[in-house]
Amino acid sequence: MRKTLVAAAAGATLLLTAGTATAAQSTPENLAIPGAGFKGTLTTSDTFEVSLSGKLTVTDPTACYYVQAGVSVWIGKPREPRTYVSSRTHCGPGTYDVTTPSVKWSAGVRGPSAHLCKVTDEPPASSEPCRPFPPSA
Repeated sequence: MRKTLVAAAAGATLLLTAGTATAAQSTPENLAIPGAGFKGTLTTSDTFEVSLSGKLTVTDPTACYYVQAGVSVWIGKPREPRTYVSSRTHCGPGTYDVTTPSVKWSAGVRGPSAHLCKVTDEPPASSEPCRPFPPSA
């Protein structure tokens, strides 16, 4: 009888744990490039929606910056396409609240990623983050 109760309790614990395995996950992000820094959270919901939010601090008085969340959109492709969603751009010194729109992703080889970007006249290669350029502030 005691073994049966222990097994039942273990099974109930397993069921409760399994139910929480798909809860939203938040990952702290601390990014920096010359002229700007970002501290925030990359959040993945239980429905595979990803967003990035936090504080963007710009120290460069001559440039504009933004953040992006990148996600894979196909499962198992060797060079799977990525989709990037961007916050608004912010120019000049200051600390700004930033948030990207949510984007859905596939649970493939590469998961969500966060990027801090500087607006330039030179677009990056198609496989790099910081593309496309976001709307102006």
